Amino acid sequence: MDCVPPGIVPRELELPHRHYHNSVTERAYVEELRFEAARLRRSCKRLVWLNPLLGYRDFQPRARGVRVLLPAVHEHRAAHNVDSLLGLAAALEAC
Repeated sequence: MDCVPPGIVPRELELPHRHYHNSVTERAYVEELRFEAARLRRSCKRLVWLNPLLGYRDFQPRARGVRVLLPAVHEHRAAHNVDSLLGLAAALEAC
């Protein structure tokens, strides 16, 4: 394989067009994710999402999947270092 600049997919590795996202498949994905997240929330006492990206000061929930999941969780916690995990342990002990 020739040298390819970063971020460029070589033609032989490209997916056929039918695999690309479009608005129809994206909507179906979002609705399925919303449904499963709600089902998961109903099946547990407390749903905690550990997100290592919350360790970044500038984190914003821009991805559609993140925005869909956030309403389903009871708590969205950072999990990017030992201190954040110790904080999780303390919170779980308090339950």
